[in-house]
Amino acid sequence: MMYLSKIINLFRIKFAQSLNYLYYLSSINVFRYLANIIIYGASLEMEGIKFYLSSPSDVAEVRPEYEKTVFIYMLKVIHILCGNSNSICMFIDVGAHIGVHALRIARSCPNCLVLAIEPNPSCYRMLTRAIKSSRINNVHAINAGLSDMDGYGTLCIKPITATSSFVELSNCYNTMQVPVLQLDTLMRFITQFIPYDRLKVVIKIDVEGAELKVLRGAALTLRALMPILFIEVRERNLKDFKRFMDDMDYKCQRIYEENWMCVAKG
Repeated sequence: MMYLSKIINLFRIKFAQSLNYLYYLSSINVFRYLANIIIYGASLEMEGIKFYLSSPSDVAEVRPEYEKTVFIYMLKVIHILCGNSNSICMFIDVGAHIGVHALRIARSCPNCLVLAIEPNPSCYRMLTRAIKSSRINNVHAINAGLSDMDGYGTLCIKPITATSSFVELSNCYNTMQVPVLQLDTLMRFITQFIPYDRLKVVIKIDVEGAELKVLRGAALTLRALMPILFIEVRERNLKDFKRFMDDMDYKCQRIYEENWMCVAKG
C-alpha cells in the first residue's frame, strides 16, 4: 500500500508538471488551474524534510539549489549568532510559503526558535503538514500576514504560482480577508517571555512587493533589537527601501538578484 501511495504521489507531480508545461506553451489558464489542483498536497522529501506542495513551481523551490546563495548567507549568520550560549537565537520567516527556508533553518539550527509566518491558508496548511511529518519541534507557524497595521488585509492569490500579495492586486483568481499584524506587535508579545537583551534575531522577508509595509510595521523592532535582515525587494520599491533603511541606520547590500542583506550600523 505504501509503495502504491508513492507511485500515485509521483504521478500527480509529473502529471501536474506536464499540464504546467502545456500552460506555458499555450497560455491557456485552465491547464495551470488543473495543475495546481492535481499537485496540491503531493509531497517531496529533500534532505530529510518532507515538503507538501501547493503548486508546480514548488517542485523547483524545495530543491537544495533554490536560492542557495541566500540560504548560505542566512545559515552562516544564524550559526554565528547562536554561538553565544547566553543568547536566544530567533529566525523569523515572513512569507514562509510552504516552509522551504523555515524548515531547513530549523533542522540546521535545532537551538534556534523559528517563526514561519504565512497568510495564505492553502500554503499554511502545507507548511503545518510539513512541520508535523518532519517532526521538527523548533518551528512554529502563524497563519497571518505582516503589515504596517493590526487588523485585516485583502490578500490576492495568484493563479500562476500560488503566491499571494497584499499590494499586487491584479490578475487574482481569488481574494480574501486575512489577519495582519505589525512585527512590532508580535515582538511585544514575545518579549513578555524572552528578555530583549537575550534575543538575537534574523528576519527573512519575501512578501511579493509588500516589503515596505512589513518594514514600517517593524520600526520599533529594528531600533530595539537591531535584527539582521534578508529582504526580497521589488525594483520599483528600491528607492523607498533604501531611504527607509538609511533612516533606520542600516547598511544594505545586494547579495543575489532582488535579495538584500541589511545590518544595523550600530
